[in-house]
Amino acid sequence: MCQSKRLLFLFTFVLISCLIPLTTEAGQKEIEKIYREGNKHFLAMDYDKAVERYSRALEIDNTFSDIYFNRGNAYFNLGKYDKTVADYTSGIAISPDKSQAYQVRGTAYRLLGQFDKSIKDLSKAISLDKSPENYYSRGLAYLDTGRVEEALKDYSEAIVLAPEYLFAINNRGA
Repeated sequence: MCQSKRLLFLFTFVLISCLIPLTTEAGQKEIEKIYREGNKHFLAMDYDKAVERYSRALEIDNTFSDIYFNRGNAYFNLGKYDKTVADYTSGIAISPDKSQAYQVRGTAYRLLGQFDKSIKDLSKAISLDKSPENYYSRGLAYLDTGRVEEALKDYSEAIVLAPEYLFAINNRGA
């Protein structure tokens, strides 16, 4: 294909892409309705039904990170950690600066026995938000790998940030 035809094709593609919305206003309202239904099922601890509704919303439009994160949470509560990781990976690709996303995915990796990935994600979570939960979670991953000194350091940091944080206090000891 000659250069001018390539440019014309590229220009046409970009123009059409800009003119066609990914989701119509009616489609957006339908997604929001289904998403709220998923949230209601989640809050009622009907995680299978929540997964079904979130999946339906993603069939309509798969560009909303919060739907991936919520479906990942439902999978987490169902003990389907591999699916949690998959959904959080998709959500992070859309919204890469959410600390909690790395914290949940890191926890799922830990529960799958993928400790290096867990520690990497939890370290990323800490770089975005130095919360006691993030330090505590990474401490658990360190402890699971036998890195006791690093675990104790993270538990101590969690306690500095939240002196009443009982999980970290219990794991660190007096």
